[in-house]
Amino acid sequence: MAMSKCPKCDGLLFEAVVKDNVYNYNRSLAFIQCRTCGCVVGVTYQQHIPSVLDLIKQKLGIRT
Repeated sequence: MAMSKCPKCDGLLFEAVVKDNVYNYNRSLAFIQCRTCGCVVGVTYQQHIPSVLDLIKQKLGIRT
């Protein structure tokens, strides 16, 4: 299996860094970045959407 590597420094370790101060966006995002040089390689929502939907269903009393 191929190893993911940073396109900037060829680093092999990554981390998710949550930011809530993104200009013109009012939700938190998780930036996936190289632990060595900080190059951002991806962005995702901070919250796991299926988990949030399960909580909503639970509060509404919906059983699946």
